[in-house]
Amino acid sequence: MKMNYTNRAPGAELMNAVSGTATALIVDTVTGFPPTPFYVIINPDNGEEEVAKVTHISGTSLTVERGISDRGTASNNGNAHAVGARVIHGAVASDFNNLAAVFEALEDPDAPGTVLLPIGKPVSGLVWGDLL
Repeated sequence: MKMNYTNRAPGAELMNAVSGTATALIVDTVTGFPPTPFYVIINPDNGEEEVAKVTHISGTSLTVERGISDRGTASNNGNAHAVGARVIHGAVASDFNNLAAVFEALEDPDAPGTVLLPIGKPVSGLVWGDLL
């Protein structure tokens, strides 16, 4: 699934406390968030940090899938968060892990470092670290 991103999302704060299984986050603003779906990080930079996928916005309510793993799957079991917890939009580990998996799947087994495009023409000299 294609995720959406923006450079202009200033972030928001939770307006109510949420349990680890809540699927709605009420925030103070949605201004600047991209169209759904997109990822948010709740309580960034502390021990309660959590990644959630926003699937719908209604007013200032974000419908979310909770507990997103490094591969992008939802456990729907996250952390509890208090009123005022920061909610920011950003790129997360699953974005880069999934991109790397696509390129690895396209790599020509007979010529490592070469990607076979769907049209069958190889691209030589590709270095994975340059892409990620």
